Amino acid sequence: MKLWKKLLAFGLLALPAMLSAQWALYYSSGPPHTLLDAPGGGWVIASAGNIFKLSPAGEVVWGQRHSCEKAWLAPDGGIVAAVYPGSVATLFKLSAAGSVLWEKTYTLASTLLDVICPTPDGGALIAGLLNSDLFICRCSAEGEIVWQGSYGTSDIDRATAAAPTSDGGVIVLGSCSPDVWPTPRDLWILKLTSTGDVEWQKRVGGAADDGGEAVFQTADGGYLIAGQSASFDTDGQSQFWLLKLSAAGTVQRQLTLDYSGSSHIRPAADGSFIASFISSPSGPPRVVVVMAAGDGTIIREKPYSSGLYSVSGTAVLPTDDGGCLLSMTGGSSSDDGHADSHLLKILPSGEIEWQKVYGSRCSPDAVYLFDRAGDGGYVLAGATSSWGNWRDAGTLTFMWVMRTASDGSIGPNYPFVRLAAGSPLDEVSTWIEVAAPVTDTAAVPQSAGLVAEAANIDFTPWGPTEFPALGKPTCTLKVGASILGTTTPAVGSHVYATGTQVQISATPSAKYEFMGWIGNIQIYRPSATIVMDGDKDICANYNYVGEGIEKKLKEMGCFIATAAYADPSHPDVEILRQFRDRYLMKSRLGRDFVRLYYRYSPPVAKFVAKYPFLRAVSRAALYPVVAICDLLLKSGTQY
Repeated sequence: MKLWKKLLAFGLLALPAMLSAQWALYYSSGPPHTLLDAPGGGWVIASAGNIFKLSPAGEVVWGQRHSCEKAWLAPDGGIVAAVYPGSVATLFKLSAAGSVLWEKTYTLASTLLDVICPTPDGGALIAGLLNSDLFICRCSAEGEIVWQGSYGTSDIDRATAAAPTSDGGVIVLGSCSPDVWPTPRDLWILKLTSTGDVEWQKRVGGAADDGGEAVFQTADGGYLIAGQSASFDTDGQSQFWLLKLSAAGTVQRQLTLDYSGSSHIRPAADGSFIASFISSPSGPPRVVVVMAAGDGTIIREKPYSSGLYSVSGTAVLPTDDGGCLLSMTGGSSSDDGHADSHLLKILPSGEIEWQKVYGSRCSPDAVYLFDRAGDGGYVLAGATSSWGNWRDAGTLTFMWVMRTASDGSIGPNYPFVRLAAGSPLDEVSTWIEVAAPVTDTAAVPQSAGLVAEAANIDFTPWGPTEFPALGKPTCTLKVGASILGTTTPAVGSHVYATGTQVQISATPSAKYEFMGWIGNIQIYRPSATIVMDGDKDICANYNYVGEGIEKKLKEMGCFIATAAYADPSHPDVEILRQFRDRYLMKSRLGRDFVRLYYRYSPPVAKFVAKYPFLRAVSRAALYPVVAICDLLLKSGTQY
């Protein structure tokens, strides 16, 4: 075979692998907090209950079930994860293949360990509060304690952020809070050597509360600090505060910008820094992107209309072309106040290259983690309630992950990806030069006593497996059963082509009123149109409003849950019944509890049933109980 034919045949065979595939998945692992570009391709994702690796095609390569609050990549391709805050911190390391390499716990009485960050060698910095002093510890790549110490002034001192420095040392941000209210707190900055000794230390603060949230080392060896200051606003409101320090700790520049809230600041590849803020002047809400140079000067400050009815969150990712990917999360309209995420790809000029809205209507969804897919596309991750177990709807307890094309699209059968209508606004300038007083402090390192011990973590490996995939040609709508009214579509399962608009309606029986649709949608009117963008599970919720509540309760069995829902066939009530029959009635202690419950619950149930407010409060209080019972019933766990 001629060479050109061989090359052509090889190209045709390799074409499917070369073409990027877009996909969208969801999984009941809790909202993700970490998205890492994994060595060898794919992504490592961590949530409160799981840490796992996805392949470029969206398949689970490996997974471990265990809680963590933060995770990062080690130089050898492994993953280090941390569990904190509290008086006990835990670190564990997984290999690139997901196996457990080591696990450590760190314990010290009277501490609050609430700052953990990675070091270049694969170790970690653990910081927080010890009694009334700032505490910090450096751990090796194997989790062993290298050094530790406490540092204090005459005030209550607490670490708020830390970062390793290029000379092997540490830069720590602390908070100095005099224990005499209403004396304001100040920012405390310590530069420590590679052995934990103090190289220099500064206290910076004005007449009101000032604090630091993030610190970065700049190309000139100095530091850029982002935080909040209330010392320079005429109304005493907190503002974004940016400080540039030299390598020796001299404060070279201080700026405030007229935005409050967390800074969301990130470094870019060119040495600049980028942050996004929610700004709500008169008129529709908007989000502002601010870019700062390493010397603390503002390069660009650009506002964007959100195209949303309200904005509750924002995040930003610098892109390789000098632009950024900006996320705004909020209600898409006054008719559907549930959160969606509006993503904009912004060019270096500040113009919008493309924009999309991600989210199913009538339920909250959020996208706040981003990564590049390597083919010009993006991987997006966040929290959703639009699909999965209906009980978790509205609480954003599911994770969803998407791989998009370079323009943010996914492909056919993804109606939850929609056109957006944001736009850049006129340039504004809200930053001013300020000068909070700077003083030297004289804290001396003191011995601490943090102990590192081998942990015994109960990991549960899982995978390879599949997440439920969105984008299928058809979707199933499950309508919950109730004897207290009728629904359209009728109770049962119904299959529709993806993208179909389905009219739903609920009609209560006599002496009942409609309370709202619950499940993968949250609508408080009896009739609405929903879009089938994935499998959904919904239920019409009714409330008894007739006379003779005592008689009705007797018919229903006098359960407080039944009174709260006023619906003996409500799925939550059925779960509690099943739990009673499967667990409580099979032990003497359980039977005694049920007997006492039946004896003393009727008066409480009567009282709850009379007041809609108490019924609503009771439903909220029962939610965690029902969730635990549901979990035990599904798992078959015995106790």
